[in-house]
Amino acid sequence: NNSNYFRNTTAEEDEINYYTDSIIGQVTTSAMSQEQKLKACYDWTVHNCTYKSVFTSVPGNYSFKQWYGLNMLKTRQGNCYSYASAFAILADRLGYNANVVQGYIQTQSGRWSAHGWVEISGVKYDPEIEWAHGYNCYAGASPRVYKYQ
Repeated sequence: NNSNYFRNTTAEEDEINYYTDSIIGQVTTSAMSQEQKLKACYDWTVHNCTYKSVFTSVPGNYSFKQWYGLNMLKTRQGNCYSYASAFAILADRLGYNANVVQGYIQTQSGRWSAHGWVEISGVKYDPEIEWAHGYNCYAGASPRVYKYQ
């Protein structure tokens, strides 16, 4: 049954799909496994985006993940929530169920700082910390300590 294939999408979903499909088309091939495609999208997020403080309200027709992710894919600039959301919407488009977590990360000085990251099946992915510090933060490899709200 392909009824889901023909469902109507919103203009917001169409815009998100345009950007995610474009990036996925650039960084993946049909010969790649799902895991290789996921890693390619993670690497794209780390290497093609830069940090910029973002304080914006989310319009009612978007979810937090959609709004922050779309803006990061469009401008390639954003905060930790933007990095997480961009990777999450790419992962979602690949068929994963990616959750953006809003919590805290322990800084090098030992303080807790508000932070956002992605979890897929309980595994952490943190493209912003990898971008900022060069740590491998893919698939649970981050050396940082995380805390949930």
